[in-house]
Amino acid sequence: MELETMGARGEMASEVGHELNNFLGVVTGAASLLDLKLKTNDLAGAKNNLAVMLTNLEKMRNFTEGLMRQSNLRAPENTVIDLGSALREIMEFLTPQKRFIGVSARVEIPSAVVPVAFDSLQFQQLMYNLINNAADATRGQAVRAVTVTLTIDKSALLTTVTVADTGVGMDQDTASRVFKSRFTSKQDGHGFGLVVCKRIIDAHHGAITIDSAPGAGARISIAFPLSNKRPASPLTSPVEKSVTPALIRA
Repeated sequence: MELETMGARGEMASEVGHELNNFLGVVTGAASLLDLKLKTNDLAGAKNNLAVMLTNLEKMRNFTEGLMRQSNLRAPENTVIDLGSALREIMEFLTPQKRFIGVSARVEIPSAVVPVAFDSLQFQQLMYNLINNAADATRGQAVRAVTVTLTIDKSALLTTVTVADTGVGMDQDTASRVFKSRFTSKQDGHGFGLVVCKRIIDAHHGAITIDSAPGAGARISIAFPLSNKRPASPLTSPVEKSVTPALIRA
């Protein structure tokens, strides 16, 4: 029993470390750009990168506070958010990272507001994992591209977020196991990221499908119920509102 307890603690520690690394990756990428912007005297750009760093450090603090309140993934604290605005900002946070060098990353979203009841921090955790994995899957490919698409089905009262990549793809057996604990196809992976994704999706009454084949890339689609309320507030923190948004890489 003691060995099992130690194993469970070690697994949780690895899971927490994985999620914190996602936030740290964004902070590191923004810090690298901040140094470049200061050297070129681009103060507006530097201010934007500083805002991204502060925002993600605040998210790390919220994440760790949630862990201190509970021993596992914290319960969702849902508010109505606009998924379109959230996805734009998440892409702005992620694309400065080194893993996106040489990757064509774009986001396709409707002009209309897409209201969904979601824990904003957990939505970012979910998308950080999926988009980072998509970029990693394109390593070594002749064409490296990641596309995040948001669509609305008003008749079914659903919205779908799709993350597509031009990576190595996977067979049906692999696709059926990607959300299992400790499963990973990466040499340096540990399989916790997608487990967290599945928990977040389930907690928000979402449904996930994977369309992939070896050598043909992958499309991961997640459907969530639309809310009948307007978004309460933007996803960004107050410090980000005063800066010019970074351009999304085309």
